[in-house]
Amino acid sequence: MKKVLLSLLPLCLSLPVLAADALPQAVANQYQALGGQENPTWQKADNPGFIYTACLNQQTDAQQRIVVMCGDGDENHNSGVDTGFFDIWYLDNDRVTAEKTIEGGGRYGSSGSASAVKIGSRWGVVLETGYALQGFVQTFYSFYVPKERDVVAKLQDVEKLAHLPVYSSNAGYCDPSVVEGCKLDELVSTVAFADNETEPYPDMIIHATGMLEGKKIDKSWTQAFDRKTGEYPIPKEIDIGY
Repeated sequence: MKKVLLSLLPLCLSLPVLAADALPQAVANQYQALGGQENPTWQKADNPGFIYTACLNQQTDAQQRIVVMCGDGDENHNSGVDTGFFDIWYLDNDRVTAEKTIEGGGRYGSSGSASAVKIGSRWGVVLETGYALQGFVQTFYSFYVPKERDVVAKLQDVEKLAHLPVYSSNAGYCDPSVVEGCKLDELVSTVAFADNETEPYPDMIIHATGMLEGKKIDKSWTQAFDRKTGEYPIPKEIDIGY
């Protein structure tokens, strides 16, 4: 079975290079440019304390473009804190066909980063968020795709397919000479999707390597989409939370 592999490294998203084109007008109309040539930033009327960057701006076929704006701030419009927002925009030429705003745990005072990934018959978005706190570090991936088209709705909704940790470490905390009985985690996971462009929900393949609770691990899972929950199930063994 062929698969499309997402190669994951700690605190690094190694997926396609983002296009540097200007924002499509339909998206740009939602924001106010603040300036900057190499790394332009924007504000949004309903989030005036946020500083937005275009963390994804990619043409995925002749007509479709995906834009993700990453906002630095929190619900009280304070920038420079460990949270933020992602605004996901799908466009057909310059017309918005699907959109969603998602709050995510931040990384070093920003919402995180985003990349495009082919998931079966649809182009999806993978969002990266994470934290580093008191010796614990985690990076998470969340996968989103536009729902199947509703002929009644003007805009498609965007659905979450999965959320999982792809890097988990307690190495900064787990020093046996200081913390008695601690068990080391230094776990890296890779995620792939079966290469089946006729299937909107191809199998997800997860491969985990490293150290988990002080023991070496090298294990794979093939996860079928769960239509009852609307998401891919994540193996409890690697679904770590500190």
